[in-house]
Amino acid sequence: MKILSSVLVSATLLLTGMWAAIWVQVEHERSAAIETAVNRNQNLAVAFEQYVTRTIQGADLLTRTMKAQIERAGAEAALHQAVADGLVNTNLYYGVQILDQNGFLLAGTVHQTTPGLNYGDREHFRVHRLIADLGVYIGKPIPLRLSEGTVIPITRRINLPDGSFGGVVIVMVKPSRFTEFYKDVSMEGDDFIALVGLDRITRVRRTGSTETFGDDLSKSSVFANQSRKASDNVLTRGYKDGEMRYISYRTLTDYPLMAAVGISQKEVMADVQARAQTLILLSAAVSLAIIGITALLVMALRRKDLAVMQLQMTERQLTTLALRDPLTKLPNRIHLEQRGEDLIEASKMSGRPMACLFIDLDNFKYHNDAHGHAVGDLVLQAVADEVQKLVRARDLLARLGGDEFVVLLCDLDDARQESACVAERILDRFANAMQVGGQDMTISVSIGISLFPENGLTLSELLRHADEAMYSSKERGRARYNFFSIDMRRQNGEKLQMESAMRRAIRNHEFELYYQPQINLRTGQPVGVEALLRWHNPEMGPIPTDQFIPIAEESGLIIPIGQWVLETACRQMRLWHASGLSDLQLSVNFSALQFKQPDLIETVSDVLLETGLNPRSLELELTESMLLGSRDVIRGKLERLKQLGVSLALDDFGTGYSNLQYLKKYPLDTLKIDRSFIADLPHDADGEAIAGAIISMAHSLDLRVIAEGIETQAQADSVIRKGCTLAQGYLYARPMSALACFKWLHDPKAQDSNSIRSVA
Repeated sequence: MKILSSVLVSATLLLTGMWAAIWVQVEHERSAAIETAVNRNQNLAVAFEQYVTRTIQGADLLTRTMKAQIERAGAEAALHQAVADGLVNTNLYYGVQILDQNGFLLAGTVHQTTPGLNYGDREHFRVHRLIADLGVYIGKPIPLRLSEGTVIPITRRINLPDGSFGGVVIVMVKPSRFTEFYKDVSMEGDDFIALVGLDRITRVRRTGSTETFGDDLSKSSVFANQSRKASDNVLTRGYKDGEMRYISYRTLTDYPLMAAVGISQKEVMADVQARAQTLILLSAAVSLAIIGITALLVMALRRKDLAVMQLQMTERQLTTLALRDPLTKLPNRIHLEQRGEDLIEASKMSGRPMACLFIDLDNFKYHNDAHGHAVGDLVLQAVADEVQKLVRARDLLARLGGDEFVVLLCDLDDARQESACVAERILDRFANAMQVGGQDMTISVSIGISLFPENGLTLSELLRHADEAMYSSKERGRARYNFFSIDMRRQNGEKLQMESAMRRAIRNHEFELYYQPQINLRTGQPVGVEALLRWHNPEMGPIPTDQFIPIAEESGLIIPIGQWVLETACRQMRLWHASGLSDLQLSVNFSALQFKQPDLIETVSDVLLETGLNPRSLELELTESMLLGSRDVIRGKLERLKQLGVSLALDDFGTGYSNLQYLKKYPLDTLKIDRSFIADLPHDADGEAIAGAIISMAHSLDLRVIAEGIETQAQADSVIRKGCTLAQGYLYARPMSALACFKWLHDPKAQDSNSIRSVA
């Protein structure tokens, strides 16, 4: 009876433990999916807010410009001048109309030949007639009268010389101009974006392929609350379709509008639910096996005493099932917690130290998304097999879940040295491509190491500290290992503080672009400028780029920041071209994360279209690290950029992998010699040789060469002798604000070094 009771209790405990572990795993994946969705939604809302603001700013600028022209020269002359200046872009706006004080059409790009056409009943006309100092007014969507379609009017009042009402100038924006953002960020299904007025009336909303206009959201739980926040993130049920969505909205700073983004909870949780179903089915099968085996054992025990031995063997098998990860067959988290505490107690008694290695796969999500979950499972199995070969039999290798593994190294002499050796062996094993599922894959890992008793006296402390060290390895470039230190907590806190400050900087427009001229060494004349990002925080002062750019890339904030840099620089260059500097070229740096975006080509194309900059005047600067990976994919992306008409430069050549295949295989136009090769010229023989070789090689491949960091005339003379014709550096000009650079470009000799430093 005792044996029978033991079997039943063991089976019950095993089933309970297994289902509890599955519940914990599913809840962990569910929480992670929600956190990822909310973060993505926040970033999309910020990007959509900026997208809407830019679009309205353009239309608002056009209304202000035309109002001034109309009040000075009349409607027909003002419209003619705006069209001649290229301000009325039909790709951006449906058209422009000018109404007199009675609502009759004076002039316009649409319906201008229709006699007696009157718009005096339009809401925007009545509002401007009643309110003299209203400024810009963004009206509700209105249907076109003489053709099909809907437009959003952005209007300003026209005054007569005595200040009385003289009419209205209207810029009609296509609603699709705002909803293009939907496809740009690959939203689909039940996801939506909406532009909502503070009057709770939608200007436009897109869900899937459906656009609606003028919806009254006064009954919406998100937008109806009069005391709502300027921005927020909520989970709510759609008051019309009943769909649960995560909604992030932001109130525009300069206009009475809210930009909202919503993603379907059903779509967010789809992968989690599929994974949960798989785990539940697998666990159900295991449960049935446990129940069946238990039933057979009970029957056998009743028949004969020899069944005792079989029962003991089966109990061990069941215990193994409950303590093993079903995918990799490694010990699972439960086993790790049990065995880990035993190893710590043994280490305390023997006085011999231990080490905990926390291993996380780099870019595992990419493999999972690109090749499917089946291949992702094969990757995890391959990693488990390879790491198992690199540790001793008495060490413990376990899978925590997802792409996280833990190794406990016990009975060590020198914990730091021996754990470092194991970490290096693991990194070396994954440095080369592996065969997984019949295809070559590069699978790198990041490792964090904590030591017992130096970094903790319990397993939970060792795991937590090793986890922090692993994240430090990822921050330092991935595919490396790092030991835990107390400074990491301070650094993590500083990183979070910096990330928060950057989010405020985006909202408060704290970023600024400086420009450094590029000089033709033969003529001494400027031929281009490089746009350089600067950040002056009101509390921390000027912040160096090497402090905030890495955090921006890790957090994903580099995407909206990079978009702003590209748009601002292109718009500035378009203004300089209009002022007479038509031959000037603009160089803009791209981050690795920007280059990886699937909509990169469309983003660059849209910016060129919106700003009106000639593509031949734009050069995008890439680094060698961006060109690592699939050559066919990278070549295809570079060739599509070239098809837009832009130029491509390889920045800091010689400091990275320096693979000459880049120069032969990829469609590059310019090489930039890194300042480290220029700094000691002409006295450094090695630097002279390297700079000369790069210049000669570039010329043989018909590439332009720009020498960076020229600070002395001797350095300039040295690169000139080697055939270099382009340079930039402090010898000619420091990075300057847009205004200072504009003055310098028109008269470089009039700008002395002191004045340049004062604006740099």
